[in-house]
Amino acid sequence: VGVIYVTQPYLSRDSYHFLQQKNIRHLFQSYSGYKHFRYVNLGNIFTQGKLKEYVYDGMHLTKEGNEAITYALLEPTLWMIKTLRPEWNIIF
Repeated sequence: VGVIYVTQPYLSRDSYHFLQQKNIRHLFQSYSGYKHFRYVNLGNIFTQGKLKEYVYDGMHLTKEGNEAITYALLEPTLWMIKTLRPEWNIIF
């Protein structure tokens, strides 16, 4: 069994959400030795200058925002498939 734990983009660095993710990052440092665990921090995926392009109301993603998340999760997802299912012979 493999796990990819993903934290969502930050709404604001002043929010409780930011502090919560900081604590999660600290917690998951102890998991770094687990072969089938990957932590993906999407907190900084959107720069404040481009935020309106990716988030139409301050929270919900636009089409471009969803595409950015998809691309950010592609590598960890392919890593997980390759790690857990080497017999599939996926080349990337």
